[in-house]
Amino acid sequence: MTIQDLGSFGELVSGVAVLVTLIYLIVQLRQNTATIRAQTRGLLTQQSIRVQSLLLENPHVAEVVAKSRKGEVLDDREELIDLTRCFVWFRHWENVHYQYRQGLYDEAEYLAQRRAIAWRMNEGDPALRRVWAGVKQRYSPDFVEEMESVIAEPA
Repeated sequence: MTIQDLGSFGELVSGVAVLVTLIYLIVQLRQNTATIRAQTRGLLTQQSIRVQSLLLENPHVAEVVAKSRKGEVLDDREELIDLTRCFVWFRHWENVHYQYRQGLYDEAEYLAQRRAIAWRMNEGDPALRRVWAGVKQRYSPDFVEEMESVIAEPA
């Protein structure tokens, strides 16, 4: 075997090693992406549960929400509680939307969230829609565009 043959063989082995390394990295990247998506879903689910648990853990907050949903007049303290509740939902939904745009939230899951948001904004909680109209400028343009699209859809 000549030096040139050895050099050619070395190049072949080197090329195969690079190919094997690339395949390995692709597999690792896919596994990592799947793990991050699962973690994101878990975190978003926990966040949603925490928001909803406010009603279960505090009867006064539940009373404020009930009054607000009926369109009853709220005192200053109740208005603050209701505004805060709305802000928390909007930030949660903005986070869900951001994670979806980043490819970390499954499309089918996001569409289910979108339907839930549409129902809540259009039928389930009129206070959210009223508050949204006054505060939407505080949120990212992409999220505002998405929310306006959600609101425009039938629930």
